[in-house]
Amino acid sequence: MNTGKKPRHRPIDLAKREAILDAARSEFFSAGFAAASLEAIADAAKVSKVTIYNRFGSKEALFSAMIERECATMGVGLIELDSDQGSIRQQLIAFGEIALEFLTMPHIIGFEKLIAVECEARPEVGELFLNAGPRRMHEKLTGLLQRAVEAKAIRPCDCALAAGHLYGMIIGFDVFLARFSAEKPDQAHLRRNVSHAVDRFLAAYGG
Repeated sequence: MNTGKKPRHRPIDLAKREAILDAARSEFFSAGFAAASLEAIADAAKVSKVTIYNRFGSKEALFSAMIERECATMGVGLIELDSDQGSIRQQLIAFGEIALEFLTMPHIIGFEKLIAVECEARPEVGELFLNAGPRRMHEKLTGLLQRAVEAKAIRPCDCALAAGHLYGMIIGFDVFLARFSAEKPDQAHLRRNVSHAVDRFLAAYGG
């Protein structure tokens, strides 16, 4: 029976949500968290502030949703261990390449600098960023290694600790240098370093 009520989740609602997140991305990345204006985000997304609050609840929740979407768009941390996706080596290399590409993007580097400054006065902003981005990445990489252990692709180990070891080898000095160098990162060089890091990791942890 047609009650005349509109469905709760219409395509227009999804489009509006994406428009808000697009506007939030631009505003947060250019202004940082503290200086970001919900009015500016609402204007850019062509919605009201009330709509933003209705959909996200708070500036903090909007910030977290924006970071989560940015990571998901790049595929960071979303790789699952599956026989259709190649060997553990291939999957770890894919993870490393995606993570490095993401971390060396100019707008990500600039945004992290803003966040670092803001954290001095507002540590909670750092927690929001860590929970929505880096900690999720670590969680996903740990899960990937746990499934690799179950598949006997690597030896049993403390997978959270092993994820930290691998991640440290993957980023090396490259991400640090990218933050302060005027030169753009050499992506071919970064990719070569990823394969070397994964091979050394598997030599230590391999099954």
